[in-house]
Amino acid sequence: MKGPKPFYRKQTKAWYVQIGKKQHNLGKNKKEAWAKYHALMADRQDVEDDTTVAQLIDRYLEWCKNHRAKRTYEWYAWHLSSLLDSVGCRLKVSDLKPYHATRWLDERYKGTSDTYRCGAVRTLKRAFNWAVKEGYLARSPVANVSRPVQRSRIAYLTPDQWRELVKAVEEREDHDFLDIITVMKLTGCRPQEARRVEARHFNRETECWVFPVEESKGKRERRIVYLTDADGTALEITRRRALKYPKGPLFRNSRGNAWTSDALNCSCNRYRKRLGFQVFPYIFRHTFATDAIVRGVDLMTIATLMGHKDLTMLTRIYQHLNLKCDHLKDAMRQITDADDSDAA
Repeated sequence: MKGPKPFYRKQTKAWYVQIGKKQHNLGKNKKEAWAKYHALMADRQDVEDDTTVAQLIDRYLEWCKNHRAKRTYEWYAWHLSSLLDSVGCRLKVSDLKPYHATRWLDERYKGTSDTYRCGAVRTLKRAFNWAVKEGYLARSPVANVSRPVQRSRIAYLTPDQWRELVKAVEEREDHDFLDIITVMKLTGCRPQEARRVEARHFNRETECWVFPVEESKGKRERRIVYLTDADGTALEITRRRALKYPKGPLFRNSRGNAWTSDALNCSCNRYRKRLGFQVFPYIFRHTFATDAIVRGVDLMTIATLMGHKDLTMLTRIYQHLNLKCDHLKDAMRQITDADDSDAA
């Protein structure tokens, strides 16, 4: 990350940091020097006229490291580092204009999807909105930066596509991958929940996964993933893997390593290229929701099973059900049959 960072001076055998026009001696011990550096950065409460964008972003990322999940912090650091590569470490906050953000997107995100670019702009806006909220700034200099339209990625697997995928996975004897995608499809859990679940989360009496509040999305209430023994799969897979891995993640790849987000995406992409239809981690969750809607399960029940707080995502899936003509025709028959009964 560009901006004021500690550096080592051989002549004095000590660490220093240049903050603004003042140079601070941080001592000779590297670990203690970095601790003093972070304390100095945290104590700088006022954004002065010469405060740079890099300095402000350093403060924000330090806050994120202490108050946000590790992956969230890494996501923000990735995008904001690319911003600093574009604008440089000397640009002052007072000189930052919307066109700097536009140029950053054009230079650093050329060829990426609108959804990815939207995420980058959202990260930028959050950093400066945080600065306003904390009292560093009176207003955000990037408030007027437009976000690209985020494209909906609602997709699902038809029964035929699911069977074709399972067949391809079995042919490769990719049993570990088959276990995790099967459980995701049958429970509607989030990919990150499947990647992080451990034997300690498995309640054998109630036959479900129970994530404590501090490990649940939003950290407001515990997340419960209900298992099903339909086809002898989700519950059986969990029992089998809990015996195999009593400690650590239940779902691991063929090398015995816990699935990472990138590894799961890579495996999905391999089958997508081979089969010619969409395969990505969230498609199994979308398929669970789509199947439940088509089978007539009420939306509030589906939302509860999936850990949703509202019906926003399910409403988007409803909009995509026009691809399922048979389902809509059946719904029309039910409506017209009811009308005929009323008339009689």
